[in-house]
Amino acid sequence: MSKLGWEPFSASQRKSRKDEDAMFTKHLIRLRNNEVGKIGDSIPEVVLTNSHDGRNAFTLHAGLFRLVCSNGLVIADTTFEQVKIKYFILKMKKKFTL
Repeated sequence: MSKLGWEPFSASQRKSRKDEDAMFTKHLIRLRNNEVGKIGDSIPEVVLTNSHDGRNAFTLHAGLFRLVCSNGLVIADTTFEQVKIKYFILKMKKKFTL
């Protein structure tokens, strides 16, 4: 993404309910391209969500986002494309006999 001009603009992590899960919570990274300007009051972004432990699908979507509150709340005006990749955990047991 960096080669195409999309750089991280902000990153956040959801607060965990349990202290032991703090390192495995869902996180969000917003990417912006400085070469692409605002469209009206909306900003083109690519938003990535993921979690460290695979409990949530890796999601990447592009769209036009608008700041609606001074506390940083952002809404999607338009979403162009979304890609979702679910994690599959395979447990394989092999038995070897000599």
